[in-house]
Amino acid sequence: MRRSIIAPVVLAMMFILGCSKGSSDYTIDAAPVTLAKAGKAEVVFSPGAGYKWNADFPAKLTVVDKGGLTVEQTAYKREDFILEGDSAKLSIELSGENSGKTNLKMTANFSVCTDEVCRIFREIPIEIAVTVQ
Repeated sequence: MRRSIIAPVVLAMMFILGCSKGSSDYTIDAAPVTLAKAGKAEVVFSPGAGYKWNADFPAKLTVVDKGGLTVEQTAYKREDFILEGDSAKLSIELSGENSGKTNLKMTANFSVCTDEVCRIFREIPIEIAVTVQ
């Protein structure tokens, strides 16, 4: 079987604000979070029809703006992603001292594959709305 890697056209300023966004090749779910001082946010990467998470790709997620929150870990690598079927997820431990609303901003590099082709996505922006009570 011959596999080719196709770098996709960068998606035009895709922001995830507490909803599902993506392309036909994937969706990223990053639901809004309400904290009572501390909690966790989850980011779920779900490949599109016919695709699966590429566990061999050096996937990473980087927190680029904490939004005034304390984030336990700001860089996640392939080993940190939890595989669930064809999907992958990350749990991000965070806390906030000041009540109010903010956004946790991240970027992700990952890949999804079919039996014939892999798609690589780089610097995909992800934003989670966070409310600290």
